[in-house]
Amino acid sequence: MSQYQSKVDVAMSGASGSVSSNAKTINSAFSGMITSAQKASKAQKKAADDVAKAIGGEAAAALEEEAGKEETTRNKEMRR
Repeated sequence: MSQYQSKVDVAMSGASGSVSSNAKTINSAFSGMITSAQKASKAQKKAADDVAKAIGGEAAAALEEEAGKEETTRNKEMRR
């Protein structure tokens, strides 16, 4: 029985290294996706603010308010 336990331990430790490596790769990929989404969200907000600045007045205020709400929503979704 201990012979089988040893084989299981060896197999698990081998798989453990591979799983750990895969987990790091997956984590890195998701981190990259989140960073990319955050940059895109900021760029979208900046673009809306630039348009608002160009048009001015009440329309600008409404656009800036809505863009702020959308950015907040996007950021909440990214944190999930």
